[in-house]
Amino acid sequence: MKKRLGIALGGIVLLLIAWLAFDHYYYFSPGTDHSRIKQEAEKILQKEGPKLLKNNSLGMRPDMEKEMKWVQVLDIRELGSKSYLLFKLEYGLKGANMDRMIYEYGGGNGYILGLRQVEKKLGRLSLEKGMEFETNYLSASPVDCGLDADGIFYGYCKNPQVAKVRLETGDGKIVECEAKDRIFLAAVPGKNQDISPFFFNAQGEEMEPSYGFKVAFVSNDEKYYQQYTNSPMEWWNMSAKDIGAGSLPAGSMDAVWVFADQQQEALQGQTLKQLKELAEGGVPVIFIEMKDSNKLLRAFQVKEAPGKVAASEVEALYLGKDKSQELQVGFIVLDEDELSPILQKSINLRYQLDEDKQKGAGKKAAASKPTTGVKQGTTAVQGAPVQDVPIAPAPVGRVMP
Repeated sequence: MKKRLGIALGGIVLLLIAWLAFDHYYYFSPGTDHSRIKQEAEKILQKEGPKLLKNNSLGMRPDMEKEMKWVQVLDIRELGSKSYLLFKLEYGLKGANMDRMIYEYGGGNGYILGLRQVEKKLGRLSLEKGMEFETNYLSASPVDCGLDADGIFYGYCKNPQVAKVRLETGDGKIVECEAKDRIFLAAVPGKNQDISPFFFNAQGEEMEPSYGFKVAFVSNDEKYYQQYTNSPMEWWNMSAKDIGAGSLPAGSMDAVWVFADQQQEALQGQTLKQLKELAEGGVPVIFIEMKDSNKLLRAFQVKEAPGKVAASEVEALYLGKDKSQELQVGFIVLDEDELSPILQKSINLRYQLDEDKQKGAGKKAAASKPTTGVKQGTTAVQGAPVQDVPIAPAPVGRVMP
């Protein structure tokens, strides 16, 4: 009897081992209900967030700490016979000497962009193979992108004007892909390819790396803009007359800051026309220390952003596009959660970021240098199908410029 029982138990153990091995090596599709996959995946990534931030802390000063704001699954797609998701985890920096952090670490805010293969393991959603890398909105390329070890190219279009990418491989192949909701996800033939990405707008014009967030200071007097020169961006000063003469092409900058000594001239004639054309092209125009929105509403003949604030709280006014792509005039106020409210607002307007979501998710989370060429990516964190299973490293990919 004991011998039979032992044989039976041994058979069960062998079957269990065989099943675990099969489950490990065989890919089980998670299904096609993307809304459910998104919901479950965000819970897993929310739990993994602190470990992701810790694994991507190379080069940080010991007095700095990353605080997760929110994590979002940006897209889920089927490529070949497998499903993949792209996620974005935003964080802020905490610590002493924050003014220095603003300059050294891209404005004090950044995000991790990651790719994960999605499948079912033991009946649960699992995010196993993939990679991620860390970046920010002040980095060089109009698209943050990477190539994982299985040849999956993925990217997030920081610049919403990016419409298409052409990938040229080392062996002469060309892969073209159109952006969908500012996302690229495509399978590249072969593995460990040397790939050169080229990005284009809807008009077919190539969009070159900018090597930093570029801001035109419209002022002839350094006393007005000197306090902003240590911000983490590329800047230069010019006069309102220069803008009126057409010396500021739309593709040459990411924002225009107009200071007090040039504001009156900026709201007249050809300069006014040029500034409105820049704003219509997606380049926000910021009027530093201006508080009277009626002046801009009369000059540009556009609507005013909803909401009123006390004049004492206003740091600047802006002319930029709202969510429906219509021009509006709005306020920039002092925000204790932002290290540089004017710079952050310029970034949000330029890249059309959802500010309400950022702030709401940031509060919820608190309660609970770019290079050219292809470089080695960071190691990904493997998602666990069961919450308490240890998280192990996944294959390394490549971060692209």
